[in-house]
Amino acid sequence: MTPPHIPPLPSPPYTLRPTFTRALSLLNPLDYLRLLYWVFFHPQWLRDYVKWCEPKEFEATGLKIFRIVSQNNRLRALLAQTIILTIATPFALSYALQLLGLPVNYANVAGGVASGVLFGVAFSVLFGVAVGVAGGVLFGVAFGVVFGVAAGGGVGVAIGVLGGLFGVAV
Repeated sequence: MTPPHIPPLPSPPYTLRPTFTRALSLLNPLDYLRLLYWVFFHPQWLRDYVKWCEPKEFEATGLKIFRIVSQNNRLRALLAQTIILTIATPFALSYALQLLGLPVNYANVAGGVASGVLFGVAFSVLFGVAVGVAGGVLFGVAFGVVFGVAAGGGVGVAIGVLGGLFGVAV
């Protein structure tokens, strides 16, 4: 005896992605918490927010990103919020730890934030340039040699065969 056919359940009527109805505000503390929530738990929502702020597709390269951010108020506010959160979050966590009774040296916290930002930017630029140059040279030379040998050999063999056939015909 076969079990009765059970129809599949319909998809839920809600989506898990947020619908953006307003821009994040620099003056609303809940927007800072929302941004932290997006960064730590749903980073794709941050990407969706940036696409909502700037619907045109753009490549984030060089000075073009600075021009786009300087022309878009929402992206400028998002950049300001990320800078504020980068600096304020370690101090807020240190204060919370101090309230729990742990000793906190705020000079060390400030040095950690400054060195983290400095080394993060420096190493990301250095790594990006090193990987870009090394990868470009490596793949450029490798593909240049491979395609040069293949094309040169193929064309050389084809010309040789045609020349040989022409010589036999003559």
